[in-house]
Amino acid sequence: MQGARDHFDYDVGSYTVPNVGSAAASQARNSLHRDVVAASPGPLVQQCFRSSLLQKAVAVSPIMAEVVERVRRFAPAETVVFEGATGTGKSYLAEALHELSGRRGAFIDMSAGEVEPGLALDQLFGHVRGAFTGAMSRHRGLLAEAEGGTFLIDEFHLLRRSEQAKLIRALERRVYRPVGSERDVPVTCSVLVGVEEELDRMVATGRMRANVRSRLGHCIVHVPTLDERRDEIASFAQYFLSQCPAMTHAADGPTRFTPEALSLLEVAPYPANLRDLREVVKRGYLLARGYEELDVCHLPEEMQVPLRYDRRMDRATKVRLIQWALWMSGGHVGRAAERIGVHRNTVRMLGGRMPIPEGEANQVGREPSR
Repeated sequence: MQGARDHFDYDVGSYTVPNVGSAAASQARNSLHRDVVAASPGPLVQQCFRSSLLQKAVAVSPIMAEVVERVRRFAPAETVVFEGATGTGKSYLAEALHELSGRRGAFIDMSAGEVEPGLALDQLFGHVRGAFTGAMSRHRGLLAEAEGGTFLIDEFHLLRRSEQAKLIRALERRVYRPVGSERDVPVTCSVLVGVEEELDRMVATGRMRANVRSRLGHCIVHVPTLDERRDEIASFAQYFLSQCPAMTHAADGPTRFTPEALSLLEVAPYPANLRDLREVVKRGYLLARGYEELDVCHLPEEMQVPLRYDRRMDRATKVRLIQWALWMSGGHVGRAAERIGVHRNTVRMLGGRMPIPEGEANQVGREPSR
Protein backbone atom coordinates (compact mmCIF):
# COMPACT_ATOMS: atom_id res chain seq x y z
CA MET A 1 0.00 0.00 0.00
CA GLN A 2 1.40 3.36 -0.97
CA GLY A 3 2.70 5.37 1.95
CA ALA A 4 1.67 8.88 2.78
CA ARG A 5 3.55 11.72 1.17
CA ASP A 6 4.79 14.47 3.43
CA HIS A 7 3.50 17.71 1.91
CA PHE A 8 4.34 19.70 5.05
CA ASP A 9 8.09 19.25 5.57
CA TYR A 10 8.93 22.63 7.02
CA ASP A 11 11.32 23.93 9.63
CA VAL A 12 9.98 24.59 13.08
CA GLY A 13 9.17 28.23 13.65
CA SER A 14 8.35 30.26 16.72
CA TYR A 15 4.71 31.03 17.18
CA THR A 16 2.74 32.23 20.17
CA VAL A 17 -0.96 32.09 20.77
CA PRO A 18 -2.66 35.02 22.48
CA ASN A 19 -3.79 34.28 26.00
CA VAL A 20 -7.47 35.12 25.92
CA GLY A 21 -8.59 35.17 29.51
CA SER A 22 -11.89 37.00 29.52
CA ALA A 23 -15.15 35.38 30.51
CA ALA A 24 -16.44 35.80 26.98
CA ALA A 25 -13.34 34.16 25.57
CA SER A 26 -13.54 31.33 28.07
CA GLN A 27 -17.12 30.74 27.08
CA ALA A 28 -16.11 30.73 23.44
CA ARG A 29 -13.28 28.32 24.22
CA ASN A 30 -15.75 25.91 25.77
CA SER A 31 -18.11 26.18 22.82
CA LEU A 32 -15.26 25.62 20.38
CA HIS A 33 -13.83 22.60 22.14
CA ARG A 34 -14.72 19.37 20.38
CA ASP A 35 -15.53 16.35 22.48
CA VAL A 36 -13.84 14.02 20.04
CA VAL A 37 -13.41 10.34 20.80
CA ALA A 38 -11.57 8.63 17.97
CA ALA A 39 -12.50 5.10 18.86
CA SER A 40 -16.25 5.60 18.92
CA PRO A 41 -17.54 5.62 15.34
CA GLY A 42 -21.18 6.08 14.51
CA PRO A 43 -23.81 3.31 14.55
CA LEU A 44 -23.74 2.97 10.76
CA VAL A 45 -20.04 2.18 10.78
CA GLN A 46 -20.40 -0.16 13.74
CA GLN A 47 -23.07 -2.04 11.83
CA CYS A 48 -21.13 -2.25 8.57
CA PHE A 49 -17.46 -2.64 9.38
CA ARG A 50 -15.73 -5.06 11.67
CA SER A 51 -12.17 -3.78 11.85
CA SER A 52 -10.40 -1.85 9.09
CA LEU A 53 -12.85 1.02 8.70
CA LEU A 54 -13.48 1.09 12.43
CA GLN A 55 -9.76 1.61 12.91
CA LYS A 56 -9.03 3.98 10.06
CA ALA A 57 -12.17 5.78 8.85
CA VAL A 58 -13.29 6.77 12.30
CA ALA A 59 -15.93 9.35 11.41
CA VAL A 60 -18.98 9.29 9.22
CA SER A 61 -20.50 12.53 7.95
CA PRO A 62 -23.82 12.60 6.07
CA ILE A 63 -21.97 12.51 2.76
CA MET A 64 -19.96 9.49 3.89
CA ALA A 65 -23.05 7.65 5.11
CA GLU A 66 -24.05 7.19 1.47
CA VAL A 67 -20.55 5.96 0.64
CA VAL A 68 -20.69 3.43 3.46
CA GLU A 69 -24.07 2.19 2.29
CA ARG A 70 -22.79 1.70 -1.25
CA VAL A 71 -19.77 -0.22 -0.01
CA ARG A 72 -22.07 -2.48 1.98
CA ARG A 73 -24.38 -3.13 -0.96
CA PHE A 74 -21.56 -3.68 -3.48
CA ALA A 75 -19.65 -6.11 -1.25
CA PRO A 76 -20.78 -9.25 -3.18
CA ALA A 77 -19.88 -7.78 -6.61
CA GLU A 78 -16.99 -9.22 -8.64
CA THR A 79 -15.79 -5.79 -9.80
CA VAL A 80 -16.16 -2.44 -8.01
CA VAL A 81 -14.63 0.92 -8.95
CA PHE A 82 -13.55 3.47 -6.33
CA GLU A 83 -13.36 7.04 -7.65
CA GLY A 84 -11.58 9.62 -5.54
CA ALA A 85 -8.59 11.92 -5.28
CA THR A 86 -5.34 10.76 -3.75
CA GLY A 87 -5.45 10.25 -0.01
CA THR A 88 -9.25 10.15 0.35
CA GLY A 89 -9.22 6.66 1.86
CA LYS A 90 -10.08 4.47 -1.14
CA SER A 91 -7.83 1.65 0.07
CA TYR A 92 -9.45 1.72 3.55
CA LEU A 93 -12.89 1.41 1.98
CA ALA A 94 -11.69 -1.33 -0.36
CA GLU A 95 -10.36 -3.32 2.58
CA ALA A 96 -13.63 -2.81 4.41
CA LEU A 97 -15.56 -4.05 1.37
CA HIS A 98 -13.40 -7.17 1.40
CA GLU A 99 -14.29 -7.80 5.04
CA LEU A 100 -17.98 -7.29 4.34
CA SER A 101 -17.88 -9.70 1.40
CA GLY A 102 -17.09 -12.66 3.62
CA ARG A 103 -14.44 -13.89 1.20
CA ARG A 104 -11.94 -16.12 2.96
CA GLY A 105 -8.94 -15.35 0.77
CA ALA A 106 -6.46 -12.54 1.33
CA PHE A 107 -6.83 -8.85 0.58
CA ILE A 108 -4.01 -7.96 -1.85
CA ASP A 109 -3.39 -4.50 -3.25
CA MET A 110 -1.15 -2.97 -5.89
CA SER A 111 -0.56 0.60 -6.98
CA ALA A 112 -0.01 0.87 -10.73
CA GLY A 113 1.99 4.04 -10.14
CA GLU A 114 4.63 2.07 -8.24
CA VAL A 115 5.20 -0.57 -10.93
CA GLU A 116 8.00 -0.12 -13.44
CA PRO A 117 6.76 0.47 -17.00
CA GLY A 118 6.09 -2.77 -18.84
CA LEU A 119 6.07 -4.98 -15.75
CA ALA A 120 2.43 -4.62 -14.71
CA LEU A 121 1.23 -7.81 -16.43
CA ASP A 122 4.00 -9.81 -14.79
CA GLN A 123 2.94 -8.41 -11.42
CA LEU A 124 -0.72 -9.14 -12.10
CA PHE A 125 -0.60 -12.49 -13.86
CA GLY A 126 2.81 -13.88 -12.91
CA HIS A 127 5.04 -15.86 -15.29
CA VAL A 128 6.29 -19.36 -15.95
CA ARG A 129 9.90 -20.45 -15.92
CA GLY A 130 11.69 -19.40 -19.11
CA ALA A 131 9.03 -16.85 -20.07
CA PHE A 132 11.75 -14.27 -20.67
CA THR A 133 15.44 -13.76 -20.07
CA GLY A 134 16.09 -14.02 -16.37
CA ALA A 135 12.87 -15.92 -15.57
CA MET A 136 14.65 -18.75 -13.77
CA SER A 137 11.62 -19.88 -11.82
CA ARG A 138 7.84 -19.68 -11.78
CA HIS A 139 6.35 -16.51 -10.30
CA ARG A 140 2.81 -16.31 -8.95
CA GLY A 141 1.07 -13.07 -9.79
CA LEU A 142 -0.99 -10.96 -7.43
CA LEU A 143 -4.28 -12.28 -8.80
CA ALA A 144 -3.16 -15.76 -7.75
CA GLU A 145 -2.13 -14.52 -4.31
CA ALA A 146 -5.61 -13.06 -3.88
CA GLU A 147 -7.24 -16.41 -4.70
CA GLY A 148 -10.63 -16.58 -3.04
CA GLY A 149 -10.20 -13.06 -1.68
CA THR A 150 -10.04 -9.51 -3.01
CA PHE A 151 -7.52 -7.74 -5.23
CA LEU A 152 -7.30 -3.94 -5.37
CA ILE A 153 -5.45 -2.27 -8.21
CA ASP A 154 -5.12 1.41 -7.36
CA GLU A 155 -4.24 4.10 -9.91
CA PHE A 156 -5.63 1.86 -12.64
CA HIS A 157 -5.53 4.78 -15.06
CA LEU A 158 -1.71 4.76 -14.93
CA LEU A 159 -1.53 1.34 -16.60
CA ARG A 160 -0.67 1.30 -20.28
CA ARG A 161 -3.73 1.00 -22.48
CA SER A 162 -2.69 -2.48 -23.61
CA GLU A 163 -2.34 -3.51 -19.96
CA GLN A 164 -5.74 -2.06 -19.12
CA ALA A 165 -7.30 -4.00 -21.99
CA LYS A 166 -5.76 -7.33 -20.93
CA LEU A 167 -6.83 -6.90 -17.32
CA ILE A 168 -10.37 -5.96 -18.37
CA ARG A 169 -10.48 -9.01 -20.63
CA ALA A 170 -9.42 -11.20 -17.72
CA LEU A 171 -12.18 -9.72 -15.55
CA GLU A 172 -14.80 -10.36 -18.23
CA ARG A 173 -13.73 -13.92 -19.02
CA ARG A 174 -12.73 -14.66 -15.42
CA VAL A 175 -9.53 -16.31 -16.67
CA TYR A 176 -6.01 -15.10 -17.46
CA ARG A 177 -2.72 -16.50 -18.67
CA PRO A 178 0.56 -16.00 -16.85
CA VAL A 179 3.28 -14.52 -19.04
CA GLY A 180 4.77 -17.29 -21.20
CA SER A 181 2.07 -19.83 -20.32
CA GLU A 182 -0.38 -21.58 -22.63
CA ARG A 183 -2.83 -22.47 -19.88
CA ASP A 184 -5.67 -20.39 -18.56
CA VAL A 185 -5.88 -19.72 -14.83
CA PRO A 186 -9.28 -18.90 -13.31
CA VAL A 187 -9.87 -15.57 -11.59
CA THR A 188 -11.32 -16.54 -8.21
CA CYS A 189 -11.07 -13.16 -6.45
CA SER A 190 -13.09 -10.00 -6.69
CA VAL A 191 -11.22 -7.12 -8.31
CA LEU A 192 -11.49 -3.56 -7.04
CA VAL A 193 -10.27 -0.70 -9.21
CA GLY A 194 -9.11 2.67 -7.87
CA VAL A 195 -8.96 5.81 -10.02
CA GLU A 196 -8.33 9.44 -9.11
CA GLU A 197 -11.10 10.98 -11.22
CA GLU A 198 -14.63 10.13 -12.21
CA LEU A 199 -14.61 7.56 -15.01
CA ASP A 200 -16.83 9.64 -17.29
CA ARG A 201 -14.56 12.66 -16.86
CA MET A 202 -11.52 10.54 -17.70
CA VAL A 203 -13.22 9.40 -20.89
CA ALA A 204 -14.14 12.99 -21.77
CA THR A 205 -10.53 14.15 -21.33
CA GLY A 206 -9.06 11.21 -23.23
CA ARG A 207 -7.42 9.57 -20.22
CA MET A 208 -9.50 6.41 -20.61
CA ARG A 209 -11.10 4.69 -23.56
CA ALA A 210 -14.88 4.61 -23.60
CA ASN A 211 -14.93 0.82 -24.12
CA VAL A 212 -12.70 0.32 -21.08
CA ARG A 213 -14.98 2.50 -18.97
CA SER A 214 -18.11 0.61 -20.08
CA ARG A 215 -16.47 -2.76 -19.40
CA LEU A 216 -15.61 -1.76 -15.84
CA GLY A 217 -19.32 -1.91 -15.07
CA HIS A 218 -21.53 0.32 -12.98
CA CYS A 219 -20.71 -0.63 -9.39
CA ILE A 220 -19.00 2.67 -8.62
CA VAL A 221 -18.22 4.23 -5.24
CA HIS A 222 -17.30 7.93 -5.32
CA VAL A 223 -15.14 8.89 -2.34
CA PRO A 224 -15.39 12.64 -1.54
CA THR A 225 -12.38 14.77 -0.73
CA LEU A 226 -11.65 15.87 2.82
CA ASP A 227 -12.73 19.37 1.81
CA GLU A 228 -16.22 17.97 1.15
CA ARG A 229 -16.40 16.41 4.64
CA ARG A 230 -14.65 18.88 6.89
CA ASP A 231 -16.89 17.95 9.79
CA GLU A 232 -14.83 14.75 10.00
CA ILE A 233 -11.44 16.44 10.35
CA ALA A 234 -11.54 16.71 14.14
CA SER A 235 -12.32 13.01 14.55
CA PHE A 236 -9.70 11.94 12.03
CA ALA A 237 -7.10 14.21 13.64
CA GLN A 238 -7.77 12.77 17.08
CA TYR A 239 -7.63 9.25 15.68
CA PHE A 240 -4.28 9.90 13.98
CA LEU A 241 -2.99 11.44 17.20
CA SER A 242 -3.95 8.28 19.09
CA GLN A 243 -1.96 6.24 16.56
CA CYS A 244 1.17 8.41 16.77
CA PRO A 245 2.93 6.36 19.50
CA ALA A 246 2.84 3.35 17.18
CA MET A 247 3.65 5.34 14.03
CA THR A 248 6.59 7.23 15.56
CA HIS A 249 7.82 4.77 18.21
CA ALA A 250 7.64 7.63 20.72
CA ALA A 251 5.28 7.39 23.66
CA ASP A 252 5.86 10.77 25.31
CA GLY A 253 3.79 12.94 22.97
CA PRO A 254 0.50 14.77 23.56
CA THR A 255 -2.82 12.97 23.84
CA ARG A 256 -5.10 15.83 22.81
CA PHE A 257 -5.26 19.07 20.83
CA THR A 258 -5.81 22.58 22.09
CA PRO A 259 -9.07 24.08 20.78
CA GLU A 260 -7.02 26.59 18.75
CA ALA A 261 -5.01 23.86 17.03
CA LEU A 262 -8.11 21.82 16.31
CA SER A 263 -9.90 24.85 14.88
CA LEU A 264 -6.94 25.56 12.61
CA LEU A 265 -6.80 21.95 11.43
CA GLU A 266 -10.47 22.16 10.50
CA VAL A 267 -9.96 25.04 8.07
CA ALA A 268 -6.50 24.25 6.67
CA PRO A 269 -6.06 22.95 3.10
CA TYR A 270 -5.11 19.32 2.52
CA PRO A 271 -4.04 18.72 -1.10
CA ALA A 272 -3.53 15.00 -0.43
CA ASN A 273 -6.54 14.75 1.89
CA LEU A 274 -6.18 12.24 4.76
CA ARG A 275 -2.53 11.60 3.93
CA ASP A 276 -1.70 15.24 4.51
CA LEU A 277 -3.74 15.41 7.71
CA ARG A 278 -2.03 12.29 9.05
CA GLU A 279 1.45 13.66 8.32
CA VAL A 280 0.61 17.05 9.86
CA VAL A 281 -0.59 15.37 13.05
CA LYS A 282 2.40 13.02 13.16
CA ARG A 283 4.84 15.91 12.70
CA GLY A 284 3.08 17.93 15.39
CA TYR A 285 3.15 14.98 17.77
CA LEU A 286 6.92 14.73 17.47
CA LEU A 287 7.40 18.46 18.01
CA ALA A 288 5.10 18.42 21.04
CA ARG A 289 6.82 15.54 22.84
CA GLY A 290 6.76 16.24 26.57
CA TYR A 291 3.55 18.28 26.36
CA GLU A 292 0.03 17.18 27.18
CA GLU A 293 -1.51 19.12 24.29
CA LEU A 294 -0.63 19.63 20.64
CA ASP A 295 -0.87 23.38 20.06
CA VAL A 296 -0.81 25.75 17.07
CA CYS A 297 2.94 26.28 17.48
CA HIS A 298 3.45 22.57 16.72
CA LEU A 299 1.68 22.79 13.37
CA PRO A 300 3.53 23.62 10.11
CA GLU A 301 4.31 27.28 9.54
CA GLU A 302 2.47 27.12 6.23
CA MET A 303 -0.71 26.37 8.14
CA GLN A 304 -0.20 29.32 10.46
CA VAL A 305 -0.27 31.98 7.75
CA PRO A 306 -3.57 33.86 7.53
CA LEU A 307 -6.28 32.04 5.63
CA ARG A 308 -8.72 34.03 3.53
CA TYR A 309 -12.50 34.10 3.76
CA ASP A 310 -14.29 32.95 0.62
CA ARG A 311 -18.01 33.52 0.05
CA ARG A 312 -18.15 30.18 -1.78
CA MET A 313 -17.36 28.31 1.44
CA ASP A 314 -20.23 26.52 3.11
CA ARG A 315 -21.55 28.09 6.30
CA ALA A 316 -19.89 25.58 8.65
CA THR A 317 -16.46 26.24 7.12
CA LYS A 318 -17.00 30.01 7.35
CA VAL A 319 -17.88 29.71 11.04
CA ARG A 320 -14.82 27.56 11.76
CA LEU A 321 -12.54 29.98 9.89
CA ILE A 322 -13.93 33.01 11.75
CA GLN A 323 -13.66 31.28 15.11
CA TRP A 324 -10.05 30.38 14.33
CA ALA A 325 -9.32 34.00 13.33
CA LEU A 326 -10.82 35.19 16.61
CA TRP A 327 -8.55 32.87 18.57
CA MET A 328 -5.51 33.98 16.62
CA SER A 329 -6.47 37.63 17.16
CA GLY A 330 -7.01 37.30 20.88
CA GLY A 331 -10.76 37.75 20.51
CA HIS A 332 -10.43 41.13 18.75
CA VAL A 333 -13.12 41.35 16.07
CA GLY A 334 -11.36 43.97 13.94
CA ARG A 335 -8.07 42.09 13.87
CA ALA A 336 -9.85 38.83 13.14
CA ALA A 337 -11.68 40.45 10.22
CA GLU A 338 -8.43 41.88 8.85
CA ARG A 339 -6.64 38.55 9.24
CA ILE A 340 -9.03 36.67 6.96
CA GLY A 341 -10.13 39.55 4.73
CA VAL A 342 -13.76 39.99 5.71
CA HIS A 343 -15.95 42.77 7.10
CA ARG A 344 -16.15 42.88 10.89
CA ASN A 345 -19.94 42.61 10.73
CA THR A 346 -19.51 39.17 9.20
CA VAL A 347 -17.24 38.20 12.08
CA ARG A 348 -19.82 39.39 14.60
CA MET A 349 -22.65 37.60 12.81
CA LEU A 350 -20.94 34.23 12.39
CA GLY A 351 -18.34 34.13 15.13
CA GLY A 352 -19.61 36.28 17.97
CA ARG A 353 -17.63 39.00 19.71
CA MET A 354 -14.69 37.92 21.89
CA PRO A 355 -13.38 41.16 23.47
CA ILE A 356 -9.86 41.32 24.89
CA PRO A 357 -9.83 42.45 28.52
CA GLU A 358 -7.92 45.63 29.26
CA GLY A 359 -4.23 44.89 29.74
CA GLU A 360 -4.27 41.69 27.72
CA ALA A 361 -3.99 43.18 24.27
CA ASN A 362 -0.19 42.94 24.22
CA GLN A 363 0.10 39.82 26.31
CA VAL A 364 2.54 37.26 24.96
CA GLY A 365 1.16 33.83 23.99
CA ARG A 366 0.94 31.09 26.52
CA GLU A 367 3.18 28.11 26.94
CA PRO A 368 1.46 24.81 26.06
CA SER A 369 0.52 22.83 29.15
CA ARG A 370 2.91 20.10 30.23
